[in-house]
Amino acid sequence: MARTTKSKVRKRPPASARRRGSAKDREKNEKLEALIDELRSAAESVGIRVRRERLLREVGYHVRSGLCRLDDQEILLVESELAPDVQVDLLLGALAGRDLSGVPLSEEAMQMLRAGSPG
Repeated sequence: MARTTKSKVRKRPPASARRRGSAKDREKNEKLEALIDELRSAAESVGIRVRRERLLREVGYHVRSGLCRLDDQEILLVESELAPDVQVDLLLGALAGRDLSGVPLSEEAMQMLRAGSPG
């Protein structure tokens, strides 16, 4: 008599559970979202318009996030689907070298601006 063995199959958790992540991940993302809002406000205080949206791609061109100028207005385009830490990097890059002495910023934001990258 042939003996069959059951292979151990790992079942993946439902998509909703995979997306939620751990409480630690959610807390980190919430912290980064608050930092994004703070840096966005700082950018707008120094005259940079920040547009956080889904950047569409068509045949023949590839839109990327970054700083651009339209007439006399500086605009930072931020792909909304980018990871929060990448969005923070874009904002920090746009603010680098700017006079932010009149802009109220948290100690964490000031440290990141000095260091040039998210912690």
